Amino acid sequence: MKAFTLAFLIPLTLLLCGAPALAAKLEPDSVTLDDFANSHYFTITNEGEAVQTYSLSWKTPPTGEMVRFAPRRVTLEAGQSLIVNLLYRKPANLPDGEYASELLITPEENPERFEKTSTGFTRNDPTAQLDAATLLSVLVKAGAEPAQPPAP
Repeated sequence: MKAFTLAFLIPLTLLLCGAPALAAKLEPDSVTLDDFANSHYFTITNEGEAVQTYSLSWKTPPTGEMVRFAPRRVTLEAGQSLIVNLLYRKPANLPDGEYASELLITPEENPERFEKTSTGFTRNDPTAQLDAATLLSVLVKAGAEPAQPPAP
């Protein structure tokens, strides 16, 4: 029984704890766009210890692709940051209201984690796994009044 427990727990521990941190850090982690502030940016930082490529895509796209962003794919050295720009363009027939969406920043599998063999490719580190994607919350306020400065 003890041997079975150890045989089960050791691989499980390696699977859960052996993965390098590949997730991106975002600053800020949410963005609000409206008719008066129609552009914004956020910064992606690679908090891992190696070069990492991230792909950016909508988890829940805004209505009619009214928010565009660039770049769509980035490769960052460990500790390196990059600015991603967002641009809101209100469609002519868009009803006033709030539209929420999420932008996924997903770490991609890097080729250096694989080794070419005669039968194909194998992982150099069988315990390595990708972290979950990082989310940027994007809120669009169509027909919103401009933000009022605080009273003195």
